[in-house]
Amino acid sequence: EKAINSLIAYPALWGANALLVRSPDGFQQMALFSAANSLRIMVLFVPAIVNNVSLSVLSHQRGAADAARYRRVFWTNLGVTAAIVLGGALAVVLVGPWLLGAFGRDFRAGYPVLLVLMASTLPETLVASAIQIAQSRERMWLWCVSVVLPCYATLIALAAMLSTSMGARGLAWSYTGAMIVSLGAAALVLWRIGVWGEGPAPVDADD
Repeated sequence: EKAINSLIAYPALWGANALLVRSPDGFQQMALFSAANSLRIMVLFVPAIVNNVSLSVLSHQRGAADAARYRRVFWTNLGVTAAIVLGGALAVVLVGPWLLGAFGRDFRAGYPVLLVLMASTLPETLVASAIQIAQSRERMWLWCVSVVLPCYATLIALAAMLSTSMGARGLAWSYTGAMIVSLGAAALVLWRIGVWGEGPAPVDADD
């Protein structure tokens, strides 16, 4: 299932980047986007480590059939990763012009792109935390169809509309919009599986 997710994600990301490159001043815009995107990846690094640790704990609680602790681990991890990414994004926003300047003086022009990409880090981190439920309950096919496909279809559709007129900022908005769609879809999957709201118990025997 992870391989299929990658087969969807990587071609979509490549296609979105290609749309930007084909826009006016495409290579220059792609350089600005890449610099800002590298800082986005930096902000997501620590939450990704926390999620990796949390997944093993969550799987243990799943195996122990402890529904209360299963939920508690999930929601605690969600809150911790959200707090970390918000703090990191705020720090990058505050010093963004100087960080972009490290790539070269002209890269400071990518600060508006950076601001949009920082807005994407919270929904992306929440989705990365939410996927642990699908992983621990062997529902990755459901996740792929319900979350991954809508996310990257949105990315391509928005990039086709926005990259030509808005350049790197348009691609950043496309990415942020895709992450918001992904978050909404992930919330529905969590409700369906049973961790969100009043759905069925998360460790039922007939899963």
